[in-house]
Amino acid sequence: MPGTPPLSRRAFHDFLDALKDIDVDYLCDARGISSEADIAEGQHYLTHLMKVGLEIALDNDENAPHFSNLITPSQKFGGDGPDHYVYFAPINGHREYRIKGRRTGEVYISFTVHTGERDSLWGSGVVSELNDNFIEFNDDGSYEIVLSPDEQDGNWMYTDDNTICVITRHYFMNERAAVSDPEVNPIISIATATPCEPPLPLSGERFAEKLNTVIGYIKGHTVNRPLQSADSVPNWFSLTPNSLPQPRTWQNSDGGGFGAVDAAYAACPFVLSEDEALLIEGVIPECRYANITLWNRYLQTFDHRFRQVGLNLRQLQLGTDRSFSIVIAHEDPGHKHWLHTEGRRYGTIYCRFLLAQENIETPRCTLMKIEQVREHFKSRPST
Repeated sequence: MPGTPPLSRRAFHDFLDALKDIDVDYLCDARGISSEADIAEGQHYLTHLMKVGLEIALDNDENAPHFSNLITPSQKFGGDGPDHYVYFAPINGHREYRIKGRRTGEVYISFTVHTGERDSLWGSGVVSELNDNFIEFNDDGSYEIVLSPDEQDGNWMYTDDNTICVITRHYFMNERAAVSDPEVNPIISIATATPCEPPLPLSGERFAEKLNTVIGYIKGHTVNRPLQSADSVPNWFSLTPNSLPQPRTWQNSDGGGFGAVDAAYAACPFVLSEDEALLIEGVIPECRYANITLWNRYLQTFDHRFRQVGLNLRQLQLGTDRSFSIVIAHEDPGHKHWLHTEGRRYGTIYCRFLLAQENIETPRCTLMKIEQVREHFKSRPST
């Protein structure tokens, strides 16, 4: 009679079963996911969550952490963007850690220490935040930050009993999407303040514990998320197609996760027939960084390696009053600021503003025939 399988095998089979269940329970009609293309894209999204979850929960550890790069051209989730890198390190709020880095052209750098659920690595709040306005840099752009429960001189961030991780963001504002540019590489590292013994190979029990965290992480981004409704989305996300709301700053109450405290957002779905285009006009406030980009329904950017699917403040030609216009279309609308839909009939428009110095006007969205757009911009220069 066969014996009881080891913990690691039971956890591995649970992992495989969870993926099967998520495939059926998340990619379903109740969430508006029914077409073959939507299901396939959702399954692709699950593979991205698997990669991230395995990296941050299985192959990273608070006792000997490293910064895991969450966003690449082939690994996207959680509302990524074409211009910024996001790094994640699990930490224990009782320990002391040291972060070392050096500027490599970023227009904005920030660090956030988060509380959350350890069994799923789902963020629930911000413990402390530090952006480059308050970081002391050396002449060569290098810096060091201490994370600890006890206050220290210099660059320091507070951690508490419920701390689960630190996240760092590195925004660039280049002509080419930074995440797609192999020459753009943030320099960042983390280590315990007191050197630790090199970690030993995972025991069966520890492997099972970590793999169960991966399952919790993937569920946190899929089946454990509420169905989309007016009550479940933040006030900066409009469910009305082709109608952006007033941009607003991120709050802990926006459903959890790892939002950036210095950012203001606005988002809505777009829905376009083959002969339609969406004209977006507005004013960019004085800010450190701004971008308008396109996502799929799983909050992943369209592929910025091959097409212009996002525009940052440097790429936009603003009017003297900082006004702009952008056209979303399936084919060239005769306007320089064209965001390519990749042939998708629907997706999400996402606007991000960092450290805005004033209230941000609600962008105006006008649904037009693509020929109307071409005629419209024949009579006036592109802005």
